[in-house]
Amino acid sequence: MLKNWLRNFQGPFFALVFPLISVWIMGSIVVSYTTSSSVPGQDNPLSHVFLSIIPSFIALIIISVCMSSFTNQLIDFKTSVIIKRIGVSPISKIHFFLASYCFAIFLSFISTLWIVSVIEIFFHSDIYSQAIVAQAHMLQNFSSFLIFALGWLLGIFVATSISFWVTSISNSQGKAIGIIMLFFFPTMFLSGAQLPPSLIDHSPSLKIVSYFIPQRYAIQVLYSGYFSSSFFGTPNETIKVIYQNSPIHAWHAAIIALSFSLLLSTWTFSTWKWEN
Repeated sequence: MLKNWLRNFQGPFFALVFPLISVWIMGSIVVSYTTSSSVPGQDNPLSHVFLSIIPSFIALIIISVCMSSFTNQLIDFKTSVIIKRIGVSPISKIHFFLASYCFAIFLSFISTLWIVSVIEIFFHSDIYSQAIVAQAHMLQNFSSFLIFALGWLLGIFVATSISFWVTSISNSQGKAIGIIMLFFFPTMFLSGAQLPPSLIDHSPSLKIVSYFIPQRYAIQVLYSGYFSSSFFGTPNETIKVIYQNSPIHAWHAAIIALSFSLLLSTWTFSTWKWEN
């Protein structure tokens, strides 16, 4: 899988380069803002927009890797002789699916390390310092780290299940890319990966649409862990502001994300065919 992924330009691009472009754009805005004016206070909505920038980049990486990069990998397999050889080999569908999910986790982990390292090395501002402090606190708090890791894994499972489903109904790379882009851009902007939910929720129509984006729920769990919020109890003040006192708690969001991923994966697994 890794060799085939490296040969495909779109795979490494969406896993390593595309998130880096977003980091450069948003990083430049943050650094420019905080050097030309004072850091926004806690009562300013921009403080939470900038403070959530690192977890939002991590969420963007998951979407970019598992929906764009990974879909290209899968459809390239399906339209080549490789998948037919796998079909006649002793490798079962369940082994192929599990190996693919593990590969998606591996790619997301490498891409996350790459982007977070770039942020911490090349972008310096008071806002990034606050975000990094929140990250360090999360890593020191075991329960918060577990919640964050759960959200990260749920994000991978949701995005990868969508990629598998799109691949299963597509018989060409062009069709697969076209369909996945219909999911990719709404997910990127309305799930909390590119725009913080606190901004999305200012628009009643977008807020309603965002509840139909399955990745939103996985990212909510990720945010909760990053900002050391309670999984079952009352969310902390940062999460309350980011999600505008949403009635959906982290554990509700985790159940929704997991249920969606399991249902879609089961459906795809039952209808998956090795040939076009």
